[in-house]
Amino acid sequence: MPGSAGPLLTLPRMQTSPSPRPEASNRRLVAVLTTAFLGWMFDGLEMGIFPLIARPALQQMQAQHGLLASDAFVGAWMGYVTAAFLLGAAAGGVVFGWLGDRIGRVRAMALSILCYSLFTGLVYFATEPWHLLVTRFIAALGMGGEWALAVALVMATGRLAFVPARSLPEVEILTTLALDAVGRALAVCGDDERVST
Repeated sequence: MPGSAGPLLTLPRMQTSPSPRPEASNRRLVAVLTTAFLGWMFDGLEMGIFPLIARPALQQMQAQHGLLASDAFVGAWMGYVTAAFLLGAAAGGVVFGWLGDRIGRVRAMALSILCYSLFTGLVYFATEPWHLLVTRFIAALGMGGEWALAVALVMATGRLAFVPARSLPEVEILTTLALDAVGRALAVCGDDERVST
């Protein structure tokens, strides 16, 4: 009938979660940024310290096996270990990125930090050059995962108020490089103090 209203189609109202309080969002952003920055800094520190200890360690391993002191031995193994580190870091970004999609980025980042921390510590117990290679490869898996997941977490957590969205990737790259440089500088400064005393 033209004058009567027919049954209205009503859609169920969607339940929306209340938006987080601004101070809670800011605290989360600060926590994520702090975690990411500290992870990147300690990555840089570890990468700066390893070359300082690897040469003497390889020379000691060479002497324990009764081999004549040779820079060729040390150089070859440094090359192998560095290649393993680079391959591990690349694979770690893929492996822990996939894991982050499955169990969540925060959990995956915690596991990646645990991985590189444990295997960096295990380098201390290396008695053979291949021990260094294996521990560095596995540590690099965690390190590569941490770098990738930290970038993803920072991007997902929120935009920084003072950085335009289109510039955020460049800012993250510069920040990562700066923190890596700080970590390496700390490693070198620590070595200089040890040598001078």
